[in-house]
Amino acid sequence: MDISNKINEIEIFLDEILENPLYNKNLSLFSGIGGVPIFYGLLHKYKSDQKYIDKIDKFIEFCFTYLDDNSNIIGLTYCDGLCGLGQMFNFVTEKNLTSIDLSEALDSIDEILYENIRHFLKRVDQLSHDDRVEQIDFLHGIFGLAHYLISRPKNLHQQVLVDFFDKLAEIVDIECEFTFFAKSEHNVSDTSYQTNLGLAHGHISYILIFSKFYKLYPEKENIKSIIKKSAYSVKSFENKDLESNIIFPGIAVNKETAHYDVHLGWCYGDQSVAFGLYKAGIILEDSILIDISKKTAFSTLKRLHSDQIFDAGFCHGSSSVGYLHLKLYLLTKDKNHKDAYHYFVDQTLKFCDFNDGIAGFKKYNGPDDYRNNIGMLDGLIGVGIFLLDAQLQNTYSSWDSFFLLN
Repeated sequence: MDISNKINEIEIFLDEILENPLYNKNLSLFSGIGGVPIFYGLLHKYKSDQKYIDKIDKFIEFCFTYLDDNSNIIGLTYCDGLCGLGQMFNFVTEKNLTSIDLSEALDSIDEILYENIRHFLKRVDQLSHDDRVEQIDFLHGIFGLAHYLISRPKNLHQQVLVDFFDKLAEIVDIECEFTFFAKSEHNVSDTSYQTNLGLAHGHISYILIFSKFYKLYPEKENIKSIIKKSAYSVKSFENKDLESNIIFPGIAVNKETAHYDVHLGWCYGDQSVAFGLYKAGIILEDSILIDISKKTAFSTLKRLHSDQIFDAGFCHGSSSVGYLHLKLYLLTKDKNHKDAYHYFVDQTLKFCDFNDGIAGFKKYNGPDDYRNNIGMLDGLIGVGIFLLDAQLQNTYSSWDSFFLLN
């Protein structure tokens, strides 16, 4: 099946999603159906058909009805809650993909999230460092709120936002100190401090979100400093085995005890590390970070056929491996990355061929365990967006801001 037919198949399935009780009770951006309007938005650009704006409007009205029902409970996080839904509302508004005025809804979401941030700032100093780090997770914690709020227009809450980022910088600074003190630890145990280098939950997301904030507030030297400290904390885990094609671990105590066996893809691995370190290098005008980024990017080209990729999902499946090769091509101009991107577009189509899947898609959950999954992160919606982006020849790629890849 070619890309066009697969996109049509995905569209047919998603057109019935609001009436499907298996999926219509989860509006979350990444694990539920909240990314459907992004798929329709790309279809609108692809086919120039007003009906896709109408479909987005219908979806938004469904969201309002759902949220107005007090029996429905939704959290606050970026992955699974109100923050992610707000990010979708903000995107379709900025891109003129809806005829509905969402300004009042977005203002209400802002108020709720800022109130949560005020509460966080009041109590965070009472938490242990481990609890603080758990709180600042991108997908499931406070950094997700940070990403959303700096995507919004400046407003009366700006001082709260600045205070919030100052506190995030303070927490990440302490985390970098813990990483430094653990670098010579050889007797690793369950209580040893571990550093998370990932984009989904760790330092690469910190670097990318701090960088976005710093562009808005270039006078904030403490933010520039923490970008550098975080980036060099990541660099400290660079594999000393020069024969290895894997440069960075996912989660580790130090490089002496780390396991360099991480898959490629968005959530963890060398592709997202290379992307994050390159962004830091540009912000900081740091050639060392740019060089290690390019070295890491090049190493991923040696893993096209040796890496274990089991499904098409965006989290760590073929679609994100392919898309990150495209991003690395745009950064490095190495055409081998572009060839790799096209290879993984083909692989993504091949993975979407399950007779009992949703539009052919199933998510890999373990050996001999494939399950239907809808979400933008590791389900059908994300795959559809990736394939549409390929059909559009990457000319409308602002959707990747949802994944911190813009």
